[in-house]
Order: sequence, then C-alpha cells, then structure tokens
Amino acid sequence: MGSATTCVEYKQWKITVPTGNYIEMTIKKMNLRPWACLFETYIIVRDGHSLSSNVLRILCEASSSPHRLASSGNKMSVERYGKLGSSESTGFEASFKAKPLKTGDPPSFRVSEETVALLECYSQSLLCQAGGTPTPRITWSKNGRVLQNSTSVIYTPRWHSKSGNYTCRASNFNGSDTKTILVHTEKCSRFCSCRKLKSHPFWFRVDCSGTVPSDIPLATKYLSITRNLLPLNLTRIAFGGLKQLKYLNVFRARDQSGKSRAGKMGYLTRSGSQSEHRIHLLLQGTRYFTKFMGLRMNRISGILEGTFEKFFSLEELYLSINVLVNLTPNIFQDLSKLRVLDISYNNISRLSKPIFDKLQSLETLVLSHNEMVEIPAKIFSKLNGLKTLYLENNKIENISPRAFSGLNNLTTLRVDSFSLCCYASQYTENVSCEYPKLEGNALSSCNRMIDASGPKRSIWLLGTLAVAGNLAVIAWRLIRRDDHPVQTCLLTNLAVADFLMGVYLMIIAIKNEIWAGN
Repeated sequence: MGSATTCVEYKQWKITVPTGNYIEMTIKKMNLRPWACLFETYIIVRDGHSLSSNVLRILCEASSSPHRLASSGNKMSVERYGKLGSSESTGFEASFKAKPLKTGDPPSFRVSEETVALLECYSQSLLCQAGGTPTPRITWSKNGRVLQNSTSVIYTPRWHSKSGNYTCRASNFNGSDTKTILVHTEKCSRFCSCRKLKSHPFWFRVDCSGTVPSDIPLATKYLSITRNLLPLNLTRIAFGGLKQLKYLNVFRARDQSGKSRAGKMGYLTRSGSQSEHRIHLLLQGTRYFTKFMGLRMNRISGILEGTFEKFFSLEELYLSINVLVNLTPNIFQDLSKLRVLDISYNNISRLSKPIFDKLQSLETLVLSHNEMVEIPAKIFSKLNGLKTLYLENNKIENISPRAFSGLNNLTTLRVDSFSLCCYASQYTENVSCEYPKLEGNALSSCNRMIDASGPKRSIWLLGTLAVAGNLAVIAWRLIRRDDHPVQTCLLTNLAVADFLMGVYLMIIAIKNEIWAGN
C-alpha cells in the first residue's frame, strides 16, 4: 500500500477492484503507539474514495490481531490522521482481495443492544458497525421514523428525546440484522474540560486542574490531573466509578520557566493526611481496563502492597521523579501485560526477588538515577522479553555474575561502568552496551585484560628486556668488583628494582594469555 513519510499528518490510500466485486481487506497489524488514541493519531477505513463516504472502521490502538473489513462496492479508501513516530512506518499493515458481490455472509451485530455515553451539550456521531460481507447498508431510525442511510448519524442534544432510542438496521444480499442504541448523556465537571476524541467514536478526554472532582463523566477514557503546589488528596473512591478509564496521568504543573514546581507539601496521598505520602488501593473501579498510568513528579514516598492488584490490562507504568525508597517484592505481581516500567529518578537503594518475576511481557525497564548499590543474582531472570534496560547513574558496588541471567533478548543496556557490560555479554551476545565516554579508550575488553595488539606486544617486549637486561647487570656487578662501592650499590639496587618491574610486566602478559576468553 505504499509508504508514508514520518510525521505526515494526513495520508490516503485508494483501492479499486473490477466492477461487480467488493473489497475484502485484512488489516494484519496496527503499528501505532499504544497511546496514539490520546494524540488523535488514527486510521479510518471508508466505503469509497470520498471523504464523505461511510466510515467502516476507526482504529487507533496498537494491535497484532487482524481486523477484517469489507466494502459494499468496488471502491475503498484508508486514511491516516496524526503524526507518526520513526518506528511506526505507515501505521498499519494490510492486504486485500476482490470478491463477487453476491457472495459472502449475512450482517451480524455482536450484541442486539448497546448503551453509549455522550457528552451533554455536544453534537457527536453515533457509529453503527456490523459484520458481514459485502459490508451491509445501514439504515438509522428513531421511534419508527427513518433518519438516514449511513454508518453514522449525528446526535444533537436538542433533537434527543429520552422517550426513544436509536435503531440501526444492517442489510446486504445475504440477510439483515438490527441493533438498538441506548444513548446516555453526561455532564462535564465544572472543574474540568471535556472533549470527545476524534480517534474513537465514544471516547472522552477529561483534563482537571488541582482537584479530583466527584462528577467526572463515567465514560471517561483518558483522565489528566494537573496539580499545583497544594497536596492532592486521593481517597479510595476518587476514581471508583470510572470503570472504562484506560489512561490516567497525574503530574505536577510547571511554572512559566518550564520547571516543575517544588514544595514540601506537594505529595500525592491516599488517606487525606499530608504526612502519610503513600498510595494504596489505587483505582479500585478501573483496574480491569486501565492501560496507561503516569504518576510522575508527585513526590510519592511509598506504594503499599496491593496497590496494583488486579491491574491485568496495564501496559505502561511511570513512577519516575518521585521519592520512592523501597518497593515491596510483590508490588508488580499482577501486571502480566506490562510492557514499560519507569521508576527512574527516585531514591531506591535495593531491589529484591521476586519483584520482576511476574512481568513476562516487559520490554523496557528504566532504573536509572537511583541509589542502587547492588544487583542481586537472577533479579531479571524471568524477563525473557526485555529489550531495553537502563541502569546508569546509580551507585552499584556489588554485582552478582548471574545478575543478567535470563536476558536473552536484551538489545540496549545503559550502565556506569564497562565492567557491567561484561556481565551482560555472558548472557546476551548482541546487546548494545552504553557506558561513559571516559572509559571508551580503555585497553581492556571483557575477554582480555589487554585487548589492543600494540600494548600487548609492548608489554611482552619491555618485560623480556627488563628481566634479561637487569638480570645481566646484577650478575655483572656481583661478579666484578671495582673501587667505587657506593656507585656499585646504587646501580645494583636500581637494576633489582627494574628487574622486579620486568617480572611484574611478564606476570601481566602471561595472565592475559591464561585468562583470554574468560
């Protein structure tokens, strides 16, 4: 389907097959970043080439499972909106084929009745998507009156009547099916701003400042809490009703200079007490759906056991720039789908097994800028899928030879010392290890004390000459006596010292050969 230039905001692909056929498309993979929906980067598939053609599907979440779509005729188009990252290519992978119009399957809905939440006082689209090939014709009606023939209908608050519901009927050559749409409207809190995301027909984004109001719309998918210098008190029921919440971001506001506002009282708390500075039993009502959680810059000093219990869908967790000191060994035990974990810029000094043992899906782990002094044996042994590990800017003094055991797929490692790269290379051959430039010209390698051929030959030569030459001088001075005993004593002592230095160089050269490859 062609390629797209990185950061192009709009691109369209048009597909045409011979008349008398329809198009069956399989979107094999979505390459968009997991939070693309929030930044309104998304894919629209239309039943035709025009921008006014019926919408067949809107896709914005990264997915490796296929999506099968069909047109009603011989034309289809795919549109991509928003900016892409360098690794996202076109944003999707797809294939298509032509099929005769009168073949296929009858229309079908997954459910016969669906409740959707819309923002009050906003005009929004209701989208009706039915299975079946070729794609069925959609007819909207309300209270028995036909409204229009289209996959979507515009909901306008002044036209809406609580006495009736919307019905969409899907039909093609092979049959028909009907679904009822129950519309539920919600008000936006006066402490927040709310808007519908273009990337999904029923997703809300809610941004609140300085508080967590109790009347946040229940259908909120993305919630951003920006707090100021005052403490933000999160009670157990703060997010209890937000059962559809997927993305949560709580962070400190920045001043006009762009710096985070500091303040001794600026803590994220759970009990309402400004002295506790801990979070626990977080988001009881949201745990089954939340995919992204950002808790940066909140001066969190402790996370109690069970905080992330049953967060089975969580994929990214950011706890950086806080004041965490310890993490309990079982704190992440339910995060089996977690891909990214960032706990950098804290005061963590030690980690103990089995803190990472349940994170089988983890791909990126950021532990940099902490106070860690030790890396225990097999601390990462269960992270078989880990690709990126950052450990720089710590105070690591003790490291087990088996510290990196199990990291067979690690590709990027950042550390403070070249020696740590050697431990990692025992288990991962192709890892790209980054360490300070000050160590970049070191003579040693992981397999040899002296790896460069020039210095290695020089040590052999200097050691041999020093041993042989000074041994000859010592023997000469001992055999031949002269009339200058002081001079003889000084030269003999100097020869002995140089002889011992030659022995030292020879020991280094010999050990370098003995230990080669170890």
